[in-house]
Amino acid sequence: MVRALHSHCRGHWFEPSIVHNWLHHSSPPAGGGRAFRSHRKGELGLNSENAVVIGSGILNALNLRESKDIDVVVTEEKYKKLSDNNRFRKEQNHGREILNDDLFEIGTSWTVVGKNWKFDDLLNHSITIDGVRYNTVEFLLDAKRRWIADGEGRQKDIDDVKLMEQYLSGLK
Repeated sequence: MVRALHSHCRGHWFEPSIVHNWLHHSSPPAGGGRAFRSHRKGELGLNSENAVVIGSGILNALNLRESKDIDVVVTEEKYKKLSDNNRFRKEQNHGREILNDDLFEIGTSWTVVGKNWKFDDLLNHSITIDGVRYNTVEFLLDAKRRWIADGEGRQKDIDDVKLMEQYLSGLK
């Protein structure tokens, strides 16, 4: 079962089908909440062949905890196309340029576990759920453990590590 993406700051649920449709078609779905209605129609054209939802999105998809936004690594080609879309603001995040619209943060890499991971690098550390590619729980667990060991972990990272360890122990 896949949990809906929820935005704490917006106070409404993002059903997996809505996220899937918006990633693939970008048309704000009927009843999809203010964030979707506020975006202009267009096409993001994101799919499992050009995008990986990174970070805690996998925890949301596996019904472990809610996520407040959607962080995505895309191919260089897709990023160039999306950067022409005036829906996104170009910003800096951890020293890399991203596209941000307050729901999605889209970049071409994720610097974690001692490496700058691009889309192709993440493929071997990903899983596809309902047509959306996510980093694996194991990959995220490794990343959060390293953040904590390096003194960069937040309380939510500590909580997430416990959550992921419980989840993975239940799979054995």
